[in-house]
Amino acid sequence: MLLLRDIGLENEKKPSFKEENKYTKTAHILESFPNLPFVLIGDAADLDHDIYSAIAETYPNRISAIYIRTTKDHLKMKRIKKRLEQKNNVPIQLINHTDEAVVHARANGLIN
Repeated sequence: MLLLRDIGLENEKKPSFKEENKYTKTAHILESFPNLPFVLIGDAADLDHDIYSAIAETYPNRISAIYIRTTKDHLKMKRIKKRLEQKNNVPIQLINHTDEAVVHARANGLIN
């Protein structure tokens, strides 16, 4: 298992999330392992839903699932859900707890 934080990724918000941050580093990892599928796990408090949606669109058929942990900020979650509804080709699951991701991953054959 490789975690972006293991390679020193700072979670700074920048004007463009494609510049020297999580998008770029995630894309590099996918390009370094071109034959592997990936599961992306992130947080709604950050820009992970936008970043991982863009990754899934850029690398079709490489992302088996995207799990985004929800936040208690109801207004933010409403905006995120609205954006995600427009991206029906991206396999994003909003989860309240990690156990929900485990259940989904098992049901879809992603983990044993």
